[in-house]
Amino acid sequence: MRRSLWVVAALCGICFPSFALGQTTNRERARDVLAPNVLQAVEALAGAAERDGLPTDPVYAKALEGVAKGVPEARLLPALDLFAGRLRAAGDILGATAGAPLLVAGVDA
Repeated sequence: MRRSLWVVAALCGICFPSFALGQTTNRERARDVLAPNVLQAVEALAGAAERDGLPTDPVYAKALEGVAKGVPEARLLPALDLFAGRLRAAGDILGATAGAPLLVAGVDA
């Protein structure tokens, strides 16, 4: 039994890094999925977040979430702008050392 556990653990160690190599970022997925004008707006919001020292991944993730839910572009762009503003506010309150999960929790609070 112990030997099979070691074999499973070794296989997991070998297999999981190969899965990680195939993963794409939210930014890459957004470039594949979003309409050009929406992508341009999202990249502008992400660029502003990056200049403020904030993570950009939550901005792309929120855009992808909206597209997945079928949110119309007319509602998506204002919602993303509001999200980016709240992300900045959370960054101001929580500080530059706060990670993306904490900042997103701050946005949702």
